[in-house]
Amino acid sequence: MGQHLSLLQIYIPEHFAENTVATIVQSTGGSESEVGVESSDKSLCQWVLRDTQGRIVHRGDSPLSAIPKADNVQVVVPASMVLLAQVRVPTRNRRKMLQLLPYAVEEKLMYDPDAIHVAAGPQLLNGETVVALIDKGWMKRVLSELQSNGLLPRQMLPETLLPCVSPGKWTMVWNGREGFVRKDSVSGSSIDGGNLETPPLGLMLAVKEAAAKGNAPQKIRLQLTKGAEMPSLESWATKLDVAVSLEPIWEWYSATDKLDKGINLLQGEFAPAGFNSDWLTKYKLPLILAGLILLLQFGGGITEWSILTYQKHQLENQIQQFFHQAFPEAKVIVDAPLQMQRNLAQLRHAKGLSDPTDFLPMLAKVVPLLSQSGMVIAQDLQYDNGILKISLQLKASQTAEQIRSRFQNAGVKMEVEKIEVLKSGGIIAHLIVKGGVS
Repeated sequence: MGQHLSLLQIYIPEHFAENTVATIVQSTGGSESEVGVESSDKSLCQWVLRDTQGRIVHRGDSPLSAIPKADNVQVVVPASMVLLAQVRVPTRNRRKMLQLLPYAVEEKLMYDPDAIHVAAGPQLLNGETVVALIDKGWMKRVLSELQSNGLLPRQMLPETLLPCVSPGKWTMVWNGREGFVRKDSVSGSSIDGGNLETPPLGLMLAVKEAAAKGNAPQKIRLQLTKGAEMPSLESWATKLDVAVSLEPIWEWYSATDKLDKGINLLQGEFAPAGFNSDWLTKYKLPLILAGLILLLQFGGGITEWSILTYQKHQLENQIQQFFHQAFPEAKVIVDAPLQMQRNLAQLRHAKGLSDPTDFLPMLAKVVPLLSQSGMVIAQDLQYDNGILKISLQLKASQTAEQIRSRFQNAGVKMEVEKIEVLKSGGIIAHLIVKGGVS
């Protein structure tokens, strides 16, 4: 019994304070044997021990001190101890949300934030957050008892969200006197009363409320606890005005091994210390694969960047070598292409030749482009050291972008410096034409 196995699941009863005899059921060769254990411990708890494959190897009703140990502990609390609700919290930051939740609950449900513990569930499409409320004093006492017996839970789940549900179908768990209903993936409540002929009043009210909102259930799946007498399904269905079907006996531990989504009550001040080994084990392989993919992508990006950087340096070195060969008297090279352009212009001028960056050659390129369409009127021309500034009055159907595109298509470098709108409604475009190397 002291062997450490995969998972220990414990059901904490609502009344956690009675002295009695514990019963342990052990699977031995396909059969079960009962062992009575005298105890002075405060309460009995149902528990299930699963091996590494999730199979049940031991189960029983015992005081906490007699429950076997396991690597991981999961606790289930009764539906009657947890209230599920939906509140709106003005933040998406999880840490801030956990701090604000008790006050959001206080505002909506009038609960004392110091007396309750609030755990956050998923956020709904309407922006509201599903929350689970539980008495803080009760929860502290349960966790204290568990820890004093060497049981450190990683999860504490409300029983309300354990039964299976499907769209349009509710699940009701009932022991003949009380129970709970799960309506969908995030809502449900505990319900008292009911008898063999009449369903619990809380269930009838919940169905009526849902019908008023236009989302009444099509069917209610009824799961009885062990030993509960089956009610008249026909009578229940008539009074609920909803079909009722009988499903297999409810066993709280039958659903926990399949539970993928739920609300872990161990949040905030009750969050377990350390890293969750269950989480690590479950996602170890995906994490490794994700890491390898990122490494390959990042490594590939670094390699490509390194190659391009190397090629850039090689080209720059070649350009500087050509510049030195053409102009060996140059002492400092800052921008080889620009310096080459200027030196060539000086050589042409020294020989009495014009350069493409001179005023007349540049104007000879620009004027045909402006006159081809007849859509603009030149207002002003300025030239300085290979830069020609032109102010144009655009006609109604012409834009500066169209002018720029026409210049670019002709191989002329042009930028739109600014656009000026006149009081008369006319538009002046101030352009910069560059004849040198940009």
